[in-house]
Amino acid sequence: MPPKLPGLYWDESRNRYFPESSRPKPPPPAPRPTLTKKTHQAPSSHLNATPSSSPSTSTTSQAPQSLERKRYDTPWRSAELIRGLWSGDRRERAAHEILASHYADTSRVKYTRAPTYGKIKAFCTTTINGEHRRFLGDDSGWLYSSSETAPVPGELSLLTQPWLPEVNLHPTSEISSICISGSHCVATCFGATAKISVQDLNIPGRTYLLTLNNVHDVWNAHLQGKALVLGANRQAVYIPDIDVAISVQHIHTGSDVFSVTQQDTQIYTGARNGTIERHDMRLPKHRSQKLFDERFTGHDRSSVVHLDIMADSTQLLISQVNGDLASYDLRFSGKSTPVVIYAEHVNSYTRRLGICIDHSNDFLFAAGEDSRVRGWSLASGSPLCPSPPSSVDPTTAFPVREQPAVKNYLNPFATKFAYPVEAMQMSLEGGSTCLWIASGDGLYQYRLGEKNLLYN
Repeated sequence: MPPKLPGLYWDESRNRYFPESSRPKPPPPAPRPTLTKKTHQAPSSHLNATPSSSPSTSTTSQAPQSLERKRYDTPWRSAELIRGLWSGDRRERAAHEILASHYADTSRVKYTRAPTYGKIKAFCTTTINGEHRRFLGDDSGWLYSSSETAPVPGELSLLTQPWLPEVNLHPTSEISSICISGSHCVATCFGATAKISVQDLNIPGRTYLLTLNNVHDVWNAHLQGKALVLGANRQAVYIPDIDVAISVQHIHTGSDVFSVTQQDTQIYTGARNGTIERHDMRLPKHRSQKLFDERFTGHDRSSVVHLDIMADSTQLLISQVNGDLASYDLRFSGKSTPVVIYAEHVNSYTRRLGICIDHSNDFLFAAGEDSRVRGWSLASGSPLCPSPPSSVDPTTAFPVREQPAVKNYLNPFATKFAYPVEAMQMSLEGGSTCLWIASGDGLYQYRLGEKNLLYN
C-alpha cells in the first residue's frame, strides 16, 4: 500500500495520487425505515386540531432539527463545507461567514475591575518581549499600567503586576487617548496646556513628559513609529520624533480636530465641523486636500469622531457623531459615495465611543450610545448576529465569586453594558483573537469565537 500523503489520496485503479478534494463522493446511504407506533384511528374531529393541542408531535418534529443544527455548526462540518467548494473566492467567503458565526456566539470572557479613581476613558495593550503590557486612563487624569507574562501553551497566564497608577497628567481632566507603536507608548489628556506622557517599554522606568504650551484640549492622538500627531483645539499638531520633540509643526484647521490618523507622510484629520482633510507633510506649506466633502449634500453636517485606514490602504473608515459609519475609497476622494455602509450603528450626540478593527480577519466592532457593542464584516457590512440565548441558567454555570461580574456579559454582542463603552481594542494573545471592552471601571477581555463550555 503506498504511503499516505497530506491532502492526497491513492487511486488503485489509476495507480497514482489525486488531490483529496477530487475524491469521488460515496453514494448516499439508503433511507432508514421510520418506526411508528401503531395507534387507533382518531375521530375526524381530531384531524383539524391545532399543533398546540398535540405537544408530543411538535416536540418530536423539532428534536431532529435541533440535532441537525448542532451537527451543522461543528468545526468538522464547517471544514467539510469549505472543502466542497471549488472556487477560491467562494471558499474564502464561506470561511469568513463561518468565522463570523463563531464570533457572534462568543461566550468566553475574563472580567477585571480596575482600581481606578474614576471611569475608564482610554485603554491600550501590546506584547513586548513575551510580556503583555496594558495601559488605561481614567477621567481623573491618572494613567495606570499592568503587565502579564505571555502564557506557555497549555498553561494559564501569570499575572506579574497588578494595576498600578503611574502618573497624573491633569488632576481635573481626563486621559483622552493612549496609543502604542513599537516599543513606545504615548498618553494624552485635556487641559489648558497639553501634557503628553512618553514611555519606552524596552527600558523599565523610562517615562518623561512633554509639555506644549500653545496647544490645549487634545482630543485624540495617533502614533506611527516615533511620529506623533495630535488632534487639538482648532488644529492638529505633528511631532516627527517624540524622542527629540524639537520640531513641532502646527496644522491649522479652523475647527476642533476630533480624530486623526496617519499613513507614512500623510496625515488625515476629522473635525468638529465634519471636514476631513489629508495633509502631505513632505510639502513645505502642508497643503491640505478635502476628502468626501459632498457627503453632506442635502443633509446637516456632522462631526467626525473616528478615522481609520483599512489594511489595504485604499479605504478610509469614517464614523460621525450622527451615527453614520461607512468606508470610502481613497483613490476617488472627489466622490462621496461610501463603499460599505455599516448599518444600525447607534449614535446621535456622543463624541467618545469605543471602536476598533480586526485587520487580520476583516471585522469591525463599534460601541453605540445605547451601551451595546455591534460587529460587522468589514468587506460586506453584514452584521454579526448572535444566536438566541441558551436555556442554561448562567448563575449555575459560573462559580459564585464570578456571577455578579460575568453572568450577564457572556456575549459582547448580546449585552447591554452598565456604562457607556468608551474604549475598545483588538489583540492577539495565546493564539486567540481578543476583543477588549472598557465600561465604567470594568475591563472585559473576550476571546472571539471561543465558548465557555460550562455555559454552552
